[in-house]
Amino acid sequence: MISLEEYIGGLVRSMAEARASADAYSAELAMQYHDHDVLKHFAIPRMRIGNVEMEIPVALAEQGGSTITVKDTVDYADVTNHVVDAVCTGFNVSNETLDLTVDNPDNPDTSTTIRKALNNNVYANVVNAHDELRTSTDIESTLNEKAVQISVNSYNVLRDCGIQPTLEEGAATTSVKAKLKENLTTENSTSGLSVLATAQELSGVDSNAIFRIKLNIKEDGVQWAFSRNDQGGVDSTLTPE
Repeated sequence: MISLEEYIGGLVRSMAEARASADAYSAELAMQYHDHDVLKHFAIPRMRIGNVEMEIPVALAEQGGSTITVKDTVDYADVTNHVVDAVCTGFNVSNETLDLTVDNPDNPDTSTTIRKALNNNVYANVVNAHDELRTSTDIESTLNEKAVQISVNSYNVLRDCGIQPTLEEGAATTSVKAKLKENLTTENSTSGLSVLATAQELSGVDSNAIFRIKLNIKEDGVQWAFSRNDQGGVDSTLTPE
């Protein structure tokens, strides 16, 4: 799903990039013609984009709303602290309890604090959640799945440390999901229309719900013009071709 303005803007931008690519090739040809005994007398090929007519099938997805994107980089330690707080809120575990020293669940011969044992477990799960979100095609479902996973693992860590959580995992899952969403994703408000435009998206849409946008794109090129000013310098302005 994409906004209609982004979709049409992308098409027009692609046309401009095609012209730029063609001009870059013409520049290469110009240098080849310059150094060739015969070709230097010929006109250098340079193509322009005339009128381009397109008929684009799209289906209306929604009007306005918001989109969720996954952050490229995050501070995992900071996110872990937020998620641990959410776990403690969900399971009704106090800060005083977290500071208790217990046998290390991962190494029975050593001791640790409940906070450290919980942090170590949550940190690994936060990194895993971020990795999977970045490749997910359904962010909400992945957030739900990872929130449940972190809640279950945290419950087991607390039990291994001798703590009996007083609330059910569902309460912790709700709190954890909210923190994951807040710290690993960004919600962007969108205006205008969002549409389904790819062949895969349109394949399952009723033909009566598909409408066609007719575009007529015409190139209106500009170029730099250079002139001497009164101070002896060079002024540059964009003028129509």
